[in-house]
Amino acid sequence: MDKFRIDGFSDDSLINGIGSLFRRADGSLWRINLSNSPVRNTTL
Repeated sequence: MDKFRIDGFSDDSLINGIGSLFRRADGSLWRINLSNSPVRNTTL
């Protein structure tokens, strides 16, 4: 699992919490809300 990467986060980022898991009724992509440190204020 150590090879899993999310673009846009620095190597020292820490996930503090996991929020909602959701997708549109007509969509196939799932999305998840994360609480992280340091804070990233842009959408990926």
